[in-house]
Amino acid sequence: DRPFALVAALSGVFWFFWSQWMSVLPAYSYEILGIEEYAFGFLFAASALMTVLFQLWVTSKMVGHRKSLVLMSGQLIASLGFALIFFATDFYMLLGCILVITLGELVYMSIISAVIADLAPETQRGTYMGFAGFVQTFGNGIGFLGGMWLLSVFPEKEYVWLVFGGVGAVTSIGYLAFARML
Repeated sequence: DRPFALVAALSGVFWFFWSQWMSVLPAYSYEILGIEEYAFGFLFAASALMTVLFQLWVTSKMVGHRKSLVLMSGQLIASLGFALIFFATDFYMLLGCILVITLGELVYMSIISAVIADLAPETQRGTYMGFAGFVQTFGNGIGFLGGMWLLSVFPEKEYVWLVFGGVGAVTSIGYLAFARML
């Protein structure tokens, strides 16, 4: 099932770069930007609050659009947010980046499960969802490892954000191939 394999792989890549929010960003924020741990908690809280307030509304707006375009847009928005961290120098700039990342996540997550379910034959939905979850978790785990490794080897630490923003932006092109398969 080529369309499913492609969308599962692309969602794994999304989780690969998105995992930096949970791994590299806290270390970078503290060590490089000098943001205290408690203040970083406010960034998590702002993202969570944004999700609680807007997820249903965003989902209701996204379901009427072409699914491949929604996924690509969400990934591009999140990628932009990650790349913008390159320019962040304080808490408020970082907060702005987090809001952009969260917007991308809201758009992306509004439709990815429905896409996977739609691609699966009815009798195999659990298998398809399970495999996609495995690929996403694998991407997430590799992202933790890769991001922390890059942070440790880059002499100029802020370049890690351009790498992950670039990975997300470049791989979002895969959704054009996905659209053609459908």
